[in-house]
This record gives sequence, structure tokens and C-alpha cells, in this order.
Amino acid sequence: MTAEQATPESPPRPPRSRAAIALNLVGFALGLALLWWCGARALAPENREQLDRLAAAPWWQAALLVALALASAALNGLVFRAVLSPVRDIPATDAVAVNTVATLGNYMPFKLGLVFRVLTHNRRNGVPLLTIGAWLAAMAALMLCVFAPLIAAGAWRGRVDALWWLAAAGGILAMCAAAVMAARFFGAGSRWRIIERIWAALPMPRRVREGPLLARAQEGARMLASPRAVATAASLRLLDVAVQAARFAVAAWIVGQPLSWDQALLAGSAYFIVGSLSPSGQLGVREGATAWLAAAALPGIDFDRFAVVVLMVTAAEIAALLLGGPAALAFLARRGR
Repeated sequence: MTAEQATPESPPRPPRSRAAIALNLVGFALGLALLWWCGARALAPENREQLDRLAAAPWWQAALLVALALASAALNGLVFRAVLSPVRDIPATDAVAVNTVATLGNYMPFKLGLVFRVLTHNRRNGVPLLTIGAWLAAMAALMLCVFAPLIAAGAWRGRVDALWWLAAAGGILAMCAAAVMAARFFGAGSRWRIIERIWAALPMPRRVREGPLLARAQEGARMLASPRAVATAASLRLLDVAVQAARFAVAAWIVGQPLSWDQALLAGSAYFIVGSLSPSGQLGVREGATAWLAAAALPGIDFDRFAVVVLMVTAAEIAALLLGGPAALAFLARRGR
């Protein structure tokens, strides 16, 4: 509805939007409370040795953590670009810059990072809003194809060994291939015409039925139907998993806490997944959930001691985004003009 078509009788803002705002604020407050709790546990007297090692750490170790956080932000931006590439090509620099700012916005409530991502790609790169919706759905499907085998293999083996690598690699290849075949099977030809007929028969307003929604959904299928796009995105996602693991390994090394590579890999995966799924800002929720999951699932991990590691990873990421975010915004503003 345009401004000229609006009337005094237009319905008021739906109550559920106010409920969503309240839930976001409650979730953000809960995240801050969890962050405070993790900080209090990390500063416990039992961790004095770790904290002393952290205070005495040379600058280059902190710089390494910051560099790894920036690398993760860049890789995730390239994953977004790879998934969209069968439908629309956007500059890699735009994808990385937008993801850097959006990742910083993910620390705030109301999904500000997602809002920034949608608005910027829509207005700057000309990606239609419904295409962005299909893009995000394809991203979620690809994330499932990569992380589900990793988690399943970890739950089965409890450690990273030869069988873990075999199960994880085989599972990722199988799920990615299944996604490509399903998208190709249903996204074109006679199968897609069946979907169009089913869509036309569904009870819905005519403007919705005849609108671009179904065509944009087909664009999502085109994204997943491209073996090159799926393979590139999955490879970049796996590289980011390795970077996430390296962040935890370096943080644990700095404070002198024993952490094997397989433990770092599982902790880094949990850290990323919880942050991606957090509905109202990831700050606090991600740190508390990662420390709890690591202490519950990994042998030899103490919650209080591991909380120091998790908070170091987050602090380095915030520092990296505060350095890279303004530079990314300046780049987007300059190129926008």
C-alpha cells in the first residue's frame, strides 16, 4: 500500500509486532545476563593462573586472534556471494564489506545485522527482496549440508579421528549432492510445472498468486542446482570451520589451557552455529551455550576455565569488527556515491 492509498481506517500495527519487540529485548537482556555470568565464572580465583598468562601475553598473539576473526568475516561474505552467483553476480568486495558490518550488527537485538544485509544488497546491488529471501533459505540449506554431518560424526565418534573425517566428508558430499539433485529435479521442466499448477490451485489472494513469489522461489532452486556454486560455498564454509577452530586453539594456547585440535573444531562449530541461530542478538547466548556445551560434551573441559577461552574469542572478534566495520562502511559509502 502506498502513502496515497493509506486511509484513516488502515489497521493499526499488529500486536504481534510489539510482542516481537518485547521478545527481542528480553532475549538481548538474557544474553547480557549470560555474558555477565560467564565473565564472573571466568574471573573466579581458580582461573588466576590463566588470567595472569593472558595479561602477560605478547601483542602479536592478540593480533593473531584479531586476524583470524577478520578472516572468518571475509570467508562468510564469500560464502554468501558464492551461493547467489547462479542468479546474480555481486562484487566480492561488496559481499565481504556487507558481511563485516552485518556481523557487527548481529551483536545487537532486532536482527540489525540481517536488516543491514537485506537493505544494502537490495539498494546497492539491486537484488530483489524476495530473491534475498530465497538466498537466505539456500544459505540455511547449505549450512545444514555442511554442519549436520560434522555434528553427527562428532556425536558418533566423540573425537576427531580417521573415522570422523571419513563420516564427515562422506556426509557432506552426500548431502550437497542430494541438494543439487533435488534442486535440479524439482526446479525445472515438468516437475516445476507441476509445482506451478499446485501453486495456482492454492487458496490465496490473486495478487499473491500472480506476483513474483514463485519465480523468486525458483531462483533459490537455481542457486542450489549449481554444482559449482554449492561446491565453492561448501569449500569456503569448511575453510571457515577450520578458522573457527584455529581461533579457539590460539586462545587456549595463549592462556595455557590444553585443547586438542578436535576439541577446538567441535567448540568452533558450536560457537558458529549458536551465533547463527540466536534469534535476538548473539552476545552472551553464544558464549554461554558454547562454554556449557564444551564442558558437557568434551572430556577434560571445565566450564570456568573454558569460559576464559570463549570470552577471549569474542573479545578478539569484537575488536576485529570495530576495526573492520567502519572501514567497510566507508568503502560501501564511497562506492555507493
